[in-house]
Amino acid sequence: MSRKTFLVARCGRFDLRLDLHTLILYQDFLADVFPDRCFQLSMLEVLSFLDVVDKFNTEQLKIQQGIGDPYWCQKLLAYIEKSYLVKEIELSR
Repeated sequence: MSRKTFLVARCGRFDLRLDLHTLILYQDFLADVFPDRCFQLSMLEVLSFLDVVDKFNTEQLKIQQGIGDPYWCQKLLAYIEKSYLVKEIELSR
């Protein structure tokens, strides 16, 4: 991968990567069924996004340890998709 991005979450069927220099969020699908997408975020959105992703990753870890709530994890993922992976801010690659 040529761009300098950080893997911030593995969300089942896609990975989320963040470029902190350009504030672009990349949604990289693990299968070639869907094209990868990218989204422009503001600094405030990045901070908010990182907070939600931290909660999502923590809940995923708890699920792997057998103490987490899969329903809560799915709710967080739905919130991420509705709030940050929206067509209005999608960029063309």
